[in-house]
Amino acid sequence: MGWLATIRMKLVTSFYRRAVLICRSLDTPQPGPALPEGFRLELVDSRHLRALCAFRPSVGPQVFEQRLYQGDVCHAVWRDDTIVHAAWIARETAFVQYLSCQLQLGSKDIYIYDSHTLPGFRLLGLASQRGRHVIEYYRERGFERALALIASENTTGLRATRGLGYELAGRLHALRLGPWIWTWNPRPHGPRKRARQVFDVDD
Repeated sequence: MGWLATIRMKLVTSFYRRAVLICRSLDTPQPGPALPEGFRLELVDSRHLRALCAFRPSVGPQVFEQRLYQGDVCHAVWRDDTIVHAAWIARETAFVQYLSCQLQLGSKDIYIYDSHTLPGFRLLGLASQRGRHVIEYYRERGFERALALIASENTTGLRATRGLGYELAGRLHALRLGPWIWTWNPRPHGPRKRARQVFDVDD
C-alpha cells in the first residue's frame, strides 16, 4: 500500500469503520508450534501492572486497571521478567474500542482482544501458542466458543485466523460524526442489534 493510499485509509477510518466478527469452537484443538525454550505462559494480575505498562507504554495503567477490575483476563507470554506477548479475554460483555460499541456475549462465549507481540519477538509463534493455551484453558472451564473482531482492512489478520479454525460470524459497521456514533450490523447471520451500540451474539 502506497503512502497516498495509507493516508486515504486513515482519513476514511476516522469517520467510518468496519470489522469482521469471527468465531471458532473450543472443542477443536488449535494448531500451533511449541513455545520456544526460555518463554513461559502466565496469567497477569494487578501485581504485574508495571510489567504491563512496560509492555504497552502507549496504553496506560488506568486502562489495564479498568480491564482487570471489570473481570477481563490477560494471558501473557513472558521472557524472564518481561512480557513479550499478551492477549485479553472478556466474558459476558466486551467493549470494542475500535467501533465504540459493546458486545453482549453468550454464557459459553469468550471474546479475545488486544493481542500484541513486541516487535523483536514476532515470527516465533508466540501468538499461536498463546491461542492454543487459551482454547484449552477455557474449554476445561466449560466455555464453548471463542470470538474476536478484526478490522475489515486487516487482510493479513483475516487470512491468519482462517488457518486457526475461525469462521465468519458477521460484520459490524460504525459511523462517527463529531461526538455522535452510529453502530450497526447489516448481516442477519451475525450479532443481532439489541440497543444502540449494544449487540447480542447468537448462541
